[in-house]
Amino acid sequence: MSVMTPEGAALVALDALKAAQRDMQWLVDQVLTDAAARALTEGWDQAMAAANRAIAVRDAMAERIALIAPEIEGAAGQAAIETRQAIGATIN
Repeated sequence: MSVMTPEGAALVALDALKAAQRDMQWLVDQVLTDAAARALTEGWDQAMAAANRAIAVRDAMAERIALIAPEIEGAAGQAAIETRQAIGATIN
């Protein structure tokens, strides 16, 4: 059985956060593509409303990620320091 270090856990959380951001961007791209198709069939106003909602969601998600990412990166760095210190104390 392997045990994840705090550093590893923080890095996994950071990777998950970045993956969520990529997924959100993909979703927004799909909605914008759909909005372009709607503009041809349903009218410009409905398409722009859908596009604007998608952009607002993307921007809100990006803002939240920007607030959280430094905290997670800091936790990963601190965990790395503590892990190295613990290993050093064990060796010495």
